[in-house]
Parts: sequence; structure tokens; C-alpha cells
Amino acid sequence: MSWRLSFFYLPLWAIAEYLHGINMRNSLKCGVCHFDPLLYGRDWRAARGKVEQKLGESMKDITSRLDEKTRSEKDQREKLLAQAKSNQEKSPR
Repeated sequence: MSWRLSFFYLPLWAIAEYLHGINMRNSLKCGVCHFDPLLYGRDWRAARGKVEQKLGESMKDITSRLDEKTRSEKDQREKLLAQAKSNQEKSPR
């Protein structure tokens, strides 16, 4: 009976504890900035770097989307102005 315990139950228990620890750690992380309180407890500089990296990526994404939107709006405005000029030139006064 004791050999079954040491060769079957104990490794399964260790695996279950490891997976539970991973799930708990992931549940503690912030979904927006990925702040990890366990990493902060060990090394606050590393935690700060990870948060700054994630927020930097988010800011790049936001600014790229805004740039695309302003470019498309500018193109639409230029097309409308060109149409208005061509309509003014065609219409007799």
C-alpha cells in the first residue's frame, strides 16, 4: 500500500498543487495592465517594467488606430473638397 502512495498519489498531488498555483497566480493578475502582485513582492522593478511594457504596447496600438482614422477622415475631406471644386467649375454662374 505504501509503494502505491509514494509512486502514484504523491506525484499526482504535486502536479495538482502546481496547476492550482498557476491558476491562482493568473487570477491575481490585472487583465488590463498585467500587474502581477507576486512578482511585485519578489522584485518591484521587474513588475513595473512588465506593466510599462504592456501599457506601452497598448498606447502604440491606440495611437496607430487614431492615425489610421485621422488619415481616412483627411482623405474623405479632400475627396469632398475636390468634388465641390469640380461641381463649382462645371456649374455656370
